[in-house]
Amino acid sequence: KHYGLDALTLHELRIDVDKEWVDEDGQPRGVSDLKELALGMTKGDTLQVVGGVLVKISPGPIGHELTTHGPGQPTAWEPPPGKTVPTVVTDDATDITATTAVLNGRMTWNGREDADHVYFDWDTDSGEPYANTEDLGPGGEGSYEKELTTLAEGTPYFFRIRAHNSRGESKGAEKTFTTETIVAPTMVTHDADEITATGAKLHGEVQDTGWEPPNRYLDWYNLSGWLSGYDYGQEITINAAAAGAQTNYQMKLTVHKGLGDSSGSVCYLKNHAL
Repeated sequence: KHYGLDALTLHELRIDVDKEWVDEDGQPRGVSDLKELALGMTKGDTLQVVGGVLVKISPGPIGHELTTHGPGQPTAWEPPPGKTVPTVVTDDATDITATTAVLNGRMTWNGREDADHVYFDWDTDSGEPYANTEDLGPGGEGSYEKELTTLAEGTPYFFRIRAHNSRGESKGAEKTFTTETIVAPTMVTHDADEITATGAKLHGEVQDTGWEPPNRYLDWYNLSGWLSGYDYGQEITINAAAAGAQTNYQMKLTVHKGLGDSSGSVCYLKNHAL
C-alpha cells in the first residue's frame, strides 16, 4: 500500500492497471505479466513509487525493473532511504619492501552514515581471525591507507579493510602480498696498488647491493690479525715495525648490513722493504 512515501517495504502489492507498463528492455507488459511478477515477490522485498504510481518492482535475488511508459517516467531509481552498513573495497598493497608495506582500501558508500571505525585486519595466515588490527578511527567515503613497518622479510601477508557504523559492519575481500627477500650483496676484492714500504691502497668493488645500500669497508690483515674500519677506497698505513723488510699482507672487502656481514675474496700484497 502507498501512504505518500517515496519507497516502502512490500506488505500488499497493488498495481495501477490504467498505466502502460514496460520492462527494462522497453517491451510492453500486460496486467497478467505484472501479476505473475508480483506473485514472485515476498514480504520484505523493495518497491518504489513516484507520485502515487508504482514505478519499480524488485523481487527476489535477481530483480526486475518495470517503469511507467511515456511522460513522467522517472530518470533514475534511488535506493530506499534509511541507513545501511558501509561498502568497502580492499585495494592492493603498495610500497612493499623487505620489512614494510602500505595497506590500501576504499569506502565507496557510507550507508548514509559515516563509519565510527575503519580498520585494516592483517596476518601471516589467510582468513579470520586476523592476529592484527589497525584502527584508523572514524571516516566516510574515500581512500584509506596504513603503513606497516615491522614485517618479516620474504613472508606472505594477508589483509582486508573493514568498516562499522550503527547499522553494522562491512568487510572487504582479502588481499595478499609478499615482502621482499633480503639477498646478500656480492663483491670483488681487487689488487692493491701504490704499494710502498709503509703503505698501500686497497681496492674492492660491490657488484650488487642485494637489497639495500650497505655500509662497506675494507678489512686487511697484518701480523696483529685482521683489522677493519677503513673506508672503501681509502689508503692504509702498514705496521711500521714490519716496514724494515718485505711483509705479506692479506685484504678483503667486507660489506656490512643490518642483518650481518658478507665478505669478498682475499687478495694479497707485499710491501717494499726499506
